[in-house]
Amino acid sequence: MTGRDWYELGVLAVVLAFFAGWRLWCRHFDGLRARSMGLVARELGLGFTAYDPLALMDDGRRPGLLARLRGAESPGIPARFSHLRALVGRCRASNVMHGNYRGRPVTAFDCDRRDVGDSGGERTRFASLAVITCGGSFPQLVIRPRNNLDAVAAAVGLGNLSFESGRFAERFSVTCSDRRLASAVISVPMMEFLLTHQGWYIEINGGDACIWNERWWDPGEFSVAVRALSSFLDLVPRFVWKDVGAEEEVARQGTAGPACS
Repeated sequence: MTGRDWYELGVLAVVLAFFAGWRLWCRHFDGLRARSMGLVARELGLGFTAYDPLALMDDGRRPGLLARLRGAESPGIPARFSHLRALVGRCRASNVMHGNYRGRPVTAFDCDRRDVGDSGGERTRFASLAVITCGGSFPQLVIRPRNNLDAVAAAVGLGNLSFESGRFAERFSVTCSDRRLASAVISVPMMEFLLTHQGWYIEINGGDACIWNERWWDPGEFSVAVRALSSFLDLVPRFVWKDVGAEEEVARQGTAGPACS
């Protein structure tokens, strides 16, 4: 073999070693994250699986190898919550916490989502989110941090819902097809709560409520997010739950709060 042949073999060996090391590091990181999230799930009284328990299985433990290699879509958790804006696009769930928290079904998980960019190419985005199922038929309500585009829209008369609290209006954008219902949900106590929990996106649609912020959470943030979303739902007035047919939430609040719309 010539010196050039040895050189090319050396370069190939370095490249292969790099990718092998990168793969091992990814597996190590994934294992550490899964163990940490498992501990958080236990603290919340939830179960934990490193894979999507609703996805198609071939061996009873994890998604099939062939399906993963082909990138095949499976029903799974993303399909279960596909009506939520947070899960638009092709998404794969992992590190799933599931069970009941304070009497409500909760599912929290990591999500990697493949989106098509402006240039037509695909890019993968990573995020974490938590969903609490509360029942009923809630029209889509989205509460998110306000951005510069919201200010431009407001200037030309295309702004979202407005509220009497200027401080709240400066920090949050609220969209909902039912303005009366949205105004009932965003009460003064709710505004005060949201102002002390800034940075989150919250959505209610159908019988599910979701919280996210478009990034991967540290394991401990799952606990913060689940508790924040649960407290948010506790502040929704009883008559709103009654209007949307969420009987369990109506019963939960008993006779507390307003009794009529």
